[in-house]
Amino acid sequence: MFFLLSGEHYPLPRMELESCLAADGVRWQEAGSLGRVALLDLDGPPPTRMGLTPEIGELACTADDAEGLIAAVTDSPLELAGSFVVRASTVPKAFDCGATRLEPRLGDVIGERTGAPVDLHDPDTVLRVIATPEGAVMGPRVHQRGTFDDRKSDRRPYFHPSSLAPKLARAMVNLSGARSQKTLLDPFCGTGGIPIEAAMVGCRVLASDIDPKMVAGTKANLDHLDLEASMATGDARHVTELFGEGSVDCIATDPPYGRAASTWGVGLKDLFSEVFPALFAVLRPGGLMCMGAPQQVPLETLCRDVGFKYLQGVRIRVHGSLTRHICVAERP
Repeated sequence: MFFLLSGEHYPLPRMELESCLAADGVRWQEAGSLGRVALLDLDGPPPTRMGLTPEIGELACTADDAEGLIAAVTDSPLELAGSFVVRASTVPKAFDCGATRLEPRLGDVIGERTGAPVDLHDPDTVLRVIATPEGAVMGPRVHQRGTFDDRKSDRRPYFHPSSLAPKLARAMVNLSGARSQKTLLDPFCGTGGIPIEAAMVGCRVLASDIDPKMVAGTKANLDHLDLEASMATGDARHVTELFGEGSVDCIATDPPYGRAASTWGVGLKDLFSEVFPALFAVLRPGGLMCMGAPQQVPLETLCRDVGFKYLQGVRIRVHGSLTRHICVAERP
């Protein structure tokens, strides 16, 4: 059994997790949850490409509080090969686990039980304790999310204020059902946030934009990271002329909102309503689309009007005047 810590924008991390498991063909069953920590039985390895899940551990024990955790560890079947260290942290509003006191106490108990030595600097196993408002979990860490900092928009050669954060771009890629060797399209590529993350997970990437500066900027950013995509300049409303009907396995895209990024004189709702038939046509049957839009754009209605099956959606507050609606739809 594994425990997975959800990051920001909850419940979007759970949606991303389920999409990755489905794309990988891993069957799973929920064994409970402690707030932002999901407990899952999996019939395969947990996905490690997620943008919004910072850590995954193999569950050793759970408890209601710090003292209960000490008792649970004492009775657990935990086995260790080599050295270890205990690292404890909390999520917002969790009980105070007293990490600086709990870590050495657990270290003493575990060392006595297993005979394994503590190594604070280069341990063979990191035992993670995560305290939540509903209780705590502990077990060996099996995955820690890599940094996305080197792919932040202001660290790439071409910058624009409309750029998506890399972790959110990765989540949208995963929500589209993408995986290695699938063909993913972003017809509003902007500065390349989504194409970059799709290439990072091994997709064959198609990317286009009506603005040739954006296309050149996306290519510069991909080149900077030694990544590849097939690029084109053109109107997303005519994307089948660029790439052909039924040519892509999945779509992940965040069209311009007419704020930081221009809609080139087309009204916001008109842009979305006019592009949907083209996106439906370019996507293969059974393919998924993940799209972001301001919440006033009726994505659910637009999906159904052209034949998409609207599967799920979530709204994320960006700032006082913008809430982003991220949806997932399927072409039957």
